[in-house]
Amino acid sequence: MVPEQNGQSEGLLSRGMLVAGVLLAGGLTLAALVGSINAWIGAITTTLTELGVAALIVVAAGGYGYPIVRKLASKNSPTGLKVITACGLGLWMLSTAVLIAG
Repeated sequence: MVPEQNGQSEGLLSRGMLVAGVLLAGGLTLAALVGSINAWIGAITTTLTELGVAALIVVAAGGYGYPIVRKLASKNSPTGLKVITACGLGLWMLSTAVLIAG
């Protein structure tokens, strides 16, 4: 452990190494569950495609929710909080519309 510098302490692993380790563990788990390499390539392709679609839905939901959050949030609120709240509100509005539409 490195002593605190500027109010932040550094751990044994950097953030990038931790993310890479989690992604590697997830990929190896997926490979072990799927079995053959051809099926694994198909699973990875499907996962990346669905991840892209999910990201687009969250961004679109943020666009729907942001006008409401902009009017209700205070001016000194953190930007990250506004963005996450707008995405959550937009997802709620989209899911409610889907429920109403049937």
